[in-house]
Amino acid sequence: MTQQQATMFDALTCDPMELIDQLGDDVDLRKWPERLHQLFEILRAFNLRRGMSADQASLDARDRCILIGDYLGGRPYNLPRGDALRIALRDKQIFLEFTGANHEELADRYGLDVTHIYRILRQQRRLYQAKLQGQLFNNG
Repeated sequence: MTQQQATMFDALTCDPMELIDQLGDDVDLRKWPERLHQLFEILRAFNLRRGMSADQASLDARDRCILIGDYLGGRPYNLPRGDALRIALRDKQIFLEFTGANHEELADRYGLDVTHIYRILRQQRRLYQAKLQGQLFNNG
């Protein structure tokens, strides 16, 4: 980067992808807010478990933190706890396993009553239809 390019770059107003490009391999977290640092550690650990090298895991985690911070930063944003996410994933799985006549089997497998299975299927069907209808309107 030339001196003129360096003076034109403004980290406070640039696109987050530009910021990532400017940082190169720098992963200095000393001045990061605590929450972003915690998120970085979670993402880095995940990357390591997936087989990334330590350097690549850190760079990827840093980049994702920058993007998440840019998008969500300064907003009151409530992420669902793990339980809500797990229930949503379970409900989606029930919908995928439903054959049309296996309500009781699903209720037994997931430890729910049949009425709850009907409720889950109705909700998942609405979500599926909304997704399909959105695709119809977006493609037309």
